[in-house]
Amino acid sequence: MLLLGGEIIYSNHIIQKMLGYSEKDLDLAALIKHIIPNNTINRNILEHLKKLKSGEPAIGEFEAQFETRSGTLLDVIIATSRIFFAQKNGHVISVRKIARTDASNILSSGDLTTGFAESLGLTKTIASIYRPLTTGPSSKLATVKASALLFEAVAAIRSGNSDKILVQDDEGKIIGEINSKDIAIAFSGAEVNILLEIKQAESLGHIVSMLNQLPNMVKGMTSQNSGQNAIRKLIGKMFDAAIIRFIELAIKEQGPPPVKFAFLSLGSNARHEMTMFSDQDNALIYEDVPEADEQKTKRYFLKLSDRVCSMLNQAGYPYCPGGIMATNPKWCLPRSGWKNNFKNWITSSTPQAILEVNVFFDIYCVYGENSLAKDVLEYALKLAGENPEFFIHFSRNCMLYSSSLKLFGGIKTEPRDGGNFINIKECIKPIVNLARIYALKYHITTPSTIARLEALHQQGIINDDTFDNITSIFAYLWRLRFYNQLIAHADLRNANDDLSLNDLSDPEKDNLKKSLNDINILQSKLSFEFLGTDIT
Repeated sequence: MLLLGGEIIYSNHIIQKMLGYSEKDLDLAALIKHIIPNNTINRNILEHLKKLKSGEPAIGEFEAQFETRSGTLLDVIIATSRIFFAQKNGHVISVRKIARTDASNILSSGDLTTGFAESLGLTKTIASIYRPLTTGPSSKLATVKASALLFEAVAAIRSGNSDKILVQDDEGKIIGEINSKDIAIAFSGAEVNILLEIKQAESLGHIVSMLNQLPNMVKGMTSQNSGQNAIRKLIGKMFDAAIIRFIELAIKEQGPPPVKFAFLSLGSNARHEMTMFSDQDNALIYEDVPEADEQKTKRYFLKLSDRVCSMLNQAGYPYCPGGIMATNPKWCLPRSGWKNNFKNWITSSTPQAILEVNVFFDIYCVYGENSLAKDVLEYALKLAGENPEFFIHFSRNCMLYSSSLKLFGGIKTEPRDGGNFINIKECIKPIVNLARIYALKYHITTPSTIARLEALHQQGIINDDTFDNITSIFAYLWRLRFYNQLIAHADLRNANDDLSLNDLSDPEKDNLKKSLNDINILQSKLSFEFLGTDIT
């Protein structure tokens, strides 16, 4: 449904059929008074919709109940997101049904029923649902960390001889328990089953066959109007699961590592802002060793990285064209080597140094010792804070990625093949860069753009209006990029970031123009804060 000026001006046939109301009958007043019952479950969504009716901008996602015209109650997820339409602020209200599954059947049947990627097995940890011990701890029971995801608890139960497992804290102390019923109630979904299959796969072919199901899963999510965060999370979790299993298989082939290490995802891989057609960006940190052992140790990790990156490439994640991979000796280093890199990048601040450090400030430890990655990143943040000149050079680099607007407000395009194209990924970069530089300044270590913006908002560094505006623009541009690639893939064309303006309607072009103009305004603020001048 499209909301403009506090009123629903459009609803599609799917929501009309779901509720049994015609487009004429489906207005916001009917939604609040008749379709959404005034009960405990609906309290938050009703307050939210009343804000929208009064013209107050608001975004959010809620579990709720609908009452159809026939009187049937439907459990649904309602999400609202901001949009600029016809030069006005509006909202899109998306609705999807919640798939309920009989908890007693989820673990016993080998086929976890199809659900949504918001399925808690992908995002929720055991810490959120474990219970105190009902009996004394037993050495016969399997154990799992409280920080582990729910699907890892399923794997532990399946491989054990009891439907109960013990929960440990990070120090290995037993702090509670969880059983199959707890897990079954918490989640269901085909995507969880695929993650389990990847986790237990014994061959590259098995993993690839699981990953090949991802396009259909994403297609199903888009048809159900699933939220962007859920889609990005699904793509990222599948990618992470594949890397972890590839590393485990590679270690099985060549023997245990000589020292502890961390395999890192970089860039959009680390931020979990990939599309299904993103390439791989990664690096590796290992513990320092005596000089006599350095060559042998590095040779082991380069060989390991070569095998892992090769398997990723075969699984549909292409090699990085710029060579930013752990197979490159430049990016497979001991802890001290990485600290030296950051010291040189931050203190020299040459154009090449800034280009390289830009990538390595978005890091996420996919496998291994997170403490290695954390130590290096904290060292880099401390060093950046001690070198204010670095922020001047870094912000100048950020200004290079300006929005694609002409002097008088038109969209810059590249004429080609009878069309006018714009690189939509380049349009997103200024937002990613803005979130990154503020995260550096305020020592925010999470790599995700949205998570960085949320942290800045919670700390009061950006106000409510700025936060709502920038996250809405990011969501809009990412959606354009994502669907542009999906359409190209379906048409058997090369899925890239070139968006043809000929494929956009006039309102969509206006919306794009408004978003790009708002990015210019945000960049002006960034320029004033870090450089003391407006964009030139």
